[in-house]
Order: sequence, then C-alpha cells, then structure tokens
Amino acid sequence: MILMANATFTDSDADLGLGPDADRGNESKLPLQADLVANFVVGYENYGWSVRLSSAFIGNRIAEINLADQSNDLYEDGHHQIDLTVKYDVNEQLQLYFNAMNLGEEPNYRYYGRSRFNGQYDEIGRSYVFGISYRSF
Repeated sequence: MILMANATFTDSDADLGLGPDADRGNESKLPLQADLVANFVVGYENYGWSVRLSSAFIGNRIAEINLADQSNDLYEDGHHQIDLTVKYDVNEQLQLYFNAMNLGEEPNYRYYGRSRFNGQYDEIGRSYVFGISYRSF
C-alpha cells in the first residue's frame, strides 16, 4: 500500500520597484506562486502491478502583473486535478502502462482583477495514454 501527501503553504510578496509616484501599488504577490499547493497519492504495488490515484491542488495565484493598472492583473483560479496510473510488468524488460489524466475534467479559469472579468476559460477534458515500454539493458 502506498500513501503519500504533501502541502506547501507560501506567503510571498514582490516589490515591483515602481516608486512612490506609481498609479498602482508597489507590492504584489509573487507571480505564479499559489498560497497553497497540495498533493495526495494512494496506490498499491504487488506482483508486477502498480496502481496509483493522485490528486493535485494549486490555489489561486496571480499569473501576470499589469504595471500600469492593478485592476488588469491576470489571476488564475485554483485548480484541482485527479489522475490515475496503472502499470504492469510483463517481465523484466516489458511493461504495459495506462494513464488517465484530469478525471474530474476540471476547467482552467483566468480573470482580470475580479473573478467576474473573464480572461481565459479552458475546458481541457480527460486524456488517456496507453503504451508499452521495453528496456533492453
């Protein structure tokens, strides 16, 4: 049985170096740094089989800073993704694998200043990969 978990809590600040006469504030969160990033994995490995279900969360974060107008800063909404990985070792050289990503079909959403001002909305959907791996040495 495999059980893994981690969480990172971050409080970041960036000095934009705009000086006291700037129209916007001189402080901002560090771009692309979420206050919370967390992962959880549960899995099982035995008799050549490996099965893992993973969950990853990235909290809200600022994606781009607009130096002229703070209300036009671009933010990314928090994102939660669930993935499944299954592997089977046929022998020491040959492995079959299957990956299913974004099982919850979580969309990606970016907005300007406040969440009601859409900047980008992507529905990625699920994706699947099946493959064969061969190790010759």
